Amino acid sequence: MSILIMNCYDWLNYHIVHEFIENGYSVDGISGPMTKEKEHLSMLIGRNSLFNLITDKEKAEYATVICVGEADYTIDARRFIIINHKGQQAEVRHNRMYIQTPILFGEWMPMDKDGVYVNDAYIAFDSPVFLSTAIYIKDFIDYLLGCIQMNELPKKVNVQSSKKGESEEILLDKSVYIQDNIPIDKRVDQVKKHYDKFKMYYQRI
Repeated sequence: MSILIMNCYDWLNYHIVHEFIENGYSVDGISGPMTKEKEHLSMLIGRNSLFNLITDKEKAEYATVICVGEADYTIDARRFIIINHKGQQAEVRHNRMYIQTPILFGEWMPMDKDGVYVNDAYIAFDSPVFLSTAIYIKDFIDYLLGCIQMNELPKKVNVQSSKKGESEEILLDKSVYIQDNIPIDKRVDQVKKHYDKFKMYYQRI
């Protein structure tokens, strides 16, 4: 299966690339503007034989293109998976799946020792919104890996933490509740320790 990840050295997309190649998928990536922090992430996956960094001119035909935010629909692909599309009205087509997520957090994201930056907003680790809605990035990607195996994808999915409960209002066509594999406080401690060790390579706001 041929997969293309857009902006592959952004922290979230880096995790997608990493988990996909760890699961045996061959992945092409297109990089957005490079920074010192993204150059560091490129070194972590760039030597893997299952990963191939390409340019816009080298784009081929893909089974699946995964994008965060806006998608490049000029790419020849059987289907697009778009995470957190910014448009008010996502255009529903047979080959597009839109995934709306709550706070995703993990290693390499913009953060400090007390909280994370999401869309330029600062959210403390001990805040009610973080504790009730945040999902660790690998738990989300486990769901995404399952989507890749599906022959028919839902058009819109609202991903939520199982901590929030299924009584919440469903805003999109389908809601998916993701269970924490490890309690959130332990995940936060894990991410903080990583940040303390490698903070010079973390992306900044």
